[in-house]
Amino acid sequence: MSSGKEPKSKKLRLETSESIPSSPTDPPPQPRRVVSREVNWITLDEGKLHGQHLSDRAPANFYVKYLVEDRGSLAGRCTRVWCVYQEVFESDPLLDRYQNKLSKGKRVMKGPYALKIYNADMFTEAYEQDILVKAMNIHQSTPLDGVLLPTHVWHLGDILFLVRGLTQDERPPKIPLDKMKNRQEVFTISAFKRTLSQFETVEEFYHVLIGVLRGIESLQAINIIHRDISFGNIIIDKEIYCGTDKEFELIDVDGQDGPVALVRRETVDIGARGGLHDLDMAAYIPKAVFVQKLGIPSLDVPPQEVAPTELVSPVQQNPQRDWRTGTVPFMSIPVLIGGQHSVTDDLHSLFFVLYLSFFTFDERLPNCFPNAPPPLRYRWPEAFLEWMGPDRKLSTLGSSKTNFFSNNGNWYDALNSNALSLWRTSNDKAFKWVYWSMLGTFYKQLWFLRNDAPIRIGVSLEEQKEVTPLSIRTALQTKLENLDMNSDIALVDRVKSIKA
Repeated sequence: MSSGKEPKSKKLRLETSESIPSSPTDPPPQPRRVVSREVNWITLDEGKLHGQHLSDRAPANFYVKYLVEDRGSLAGRCTRVWCVYQEVFESDPLLDRYQNKLSKGKRVMKGPYALKIYNADMFTEAYEQDILVKAMNIHQSTPLDGVLLPTHVWHLGDILFLVRGLTQDERPPKIPLDKMKNRQEVFTISAFKRTLSQFETVEEFYHVLIGVLRGIESLQAINIIHRDISFGNIIIDKEIYCGTDKEFELIDVDGQDGPVALVRRETVDIGARGGLHDLDMAAYIPKAVFVQKLGIPSLDVPPQEVAPTELVSPVQQNPQRDWRTGTVPFMSIPVLIGGQHSVTDDLHSLFFVLYLSFFTFDERLPNCFPNAPPPLRYRWPEAFLEWMGPDRKLSTLGSSKTNFFSNNGNWYDALNSNALSLWRTSNDKAFKWVYWSMLGTFYKQLWFLRNDAPIRIGVSLEEQKEVTPLSIRTALQTKLENLDMNSDIALVDRVKSIKA
């Protein structure tokens, strides 16, 4: 039985169940009480470690503090993330810090960590090329600044076999090969960090985005693109614990003879103030970029991505591979209209993160790290809701975004009319000029308007050169250093003063 010291979410729950007959004449027997428990422990098989020598000692037992994210379903990736504490080995120097508080033989867990499970599509490039583990190996010798990588990965088995009891030769014959995806059950463990929604100040918010650009740059240096940059995949490096979190705590847990010690792990530094995690959808930078012609306004492709040889659609190469991926509201325009992913598309996605932040993040959330933050509530203008949209073709969404950001009035008016209060002036509640200045700097690095086409991608406004993560990072950093983030000047007032 759990003690009073254990979190309420972990206590035994007893619910009274009423008997509901299936028919008036034949009611089935029903239990009088239903017993359910939250997960306390997760144990992983050390023999299932992937990409590491079995001699490498890896954590196998995890105390679950709470469920962070649950995208469980009957099909697909079924992603779940827990905030956990992992078992401490006797050789861990961290024990020296708490030796006066620990009695001999007491079970010690350190954290917080993020334990993630997902069903990886075995036909994605990320899985086939084992990109995550390769990045982890590179990171051990050459740190990838701005990127948070797992410390360990487990491959538990083929989902067709684990769940359905099927082998590769026993697929239902009537289901097309490209309609039934084979998946691998994957666990990863990494440091638990604050996400973008938990920024402390506006200055930190912009420094985090600049850190993400450093992460894109680090991945580009090893020939990798992320392909799924969104709110949820951006983390903040600095670990600011809330006042109620304790460095050392004894708790009683069901199934344990005595209290378990939870201790705070060592700080993990990613080499930038913000960065990326989750390389589940990553891919190598293509030597040639396939661009599908869809009869909508054409977009220029950065010249370094064009090869003189004939380009072949990845769908033709492997009909089971999803060659367009990402979180739809943040997907780049070229990918939406049918292009293959490139570094430029990661930059587009980050721009959309910045733009949509003005309609997503209001007054700063109270710091509750490492406890669960309040869920995000999207209050986007109606014009943006279609960007969420599973009911519209991606090419249509790409055309819609092209038109929206080709017309300065559209995206400016949306900011002035619908941006949340955090980004507005204190008196007339207009959009602040300093935030527009940062946004405009990013925009000009990606696009410029011309008469013969609504938008051009990959060339800067001033120098007509190829866009890179470094060029945008430098431009934003310079702009941030020369702006007063506390300025309360409205954009409209700033424009009037310039014209005068």
